[in-house]
Amino acid sequence: MSGTVLKYVVRAAIVSACFLLLPLTGELLVDDFAWGPGDFIGVGVTVFAVVLAYQVISGLMSDNLAYRAGVGIGLLGALLLFFVVPAVGAIGGEDNSANIMYLAVFAVGGLGALVARFRPAGMAIVLSGAALIVAAIGVVSLVAVEMDPAWWGENAAENAITVSQLFRIKIGEPTPVQQILGINGTFAAMFGVSALLFQTAARGQLPAAQRAMA
Repeated sequence: MSGTVLKYVVRAAIVSACFLLLPLTGELLVDDFAWGPGDFIGVGVTVFAVVLAYQVISGLMSDNLAYRAGVGIGLLGALLLFFVVPAVGAIGGEDNSANIMYLAVFAVGGLGALVARFRPAGMAIVLSGAALIVAAIGVVSLVAVEMDPAWWGENAAENAITVSQLFRIKIGEPTPVQQILGINGTFAAMFGVSALLFQTAARGQLPAAQRAMA
């Protein structure tokens, strides 16, 4: 194992271990925090893989800050989405089968990055696509919950606030519309910012004359 690879692995392991301190603290201090060994292993491996991927991909253009930032924000968005959808359930709850729509984000992101060969111009298109998919899922969910609040899940009709009632103040658990806008808006914004950073990185590769025309 070369020195660079070993350095990447050690860094990823350290970050993963530090991240796992958060759920470990919750397990020790919070009565309802029920994580098993499988949860810790799964989260640890996922964080390790994401941190390792960031180091490898960003290393392709280590002198381009915009590229590295684009990689970081894009991977962070994917990591958080990976945790939020199965753990919380972006649409309704974790048992709502509509959450499977988010698999399209990971498919487009992963396959698109490979096709683009991680080049900044191609990655800008891929992340723009991911942002549009998340936004489209949000629109579909808003229309569905507006037409039928029960689509959100069990007992949803009791707590649902439709689009026309979006700005009604409600203390406690967020309403379906607020949850859709909050989650999908956040991830669409993250992927959009990542796309803009990749576009900036791509322009930085152009000769000065072409940058002035771009």
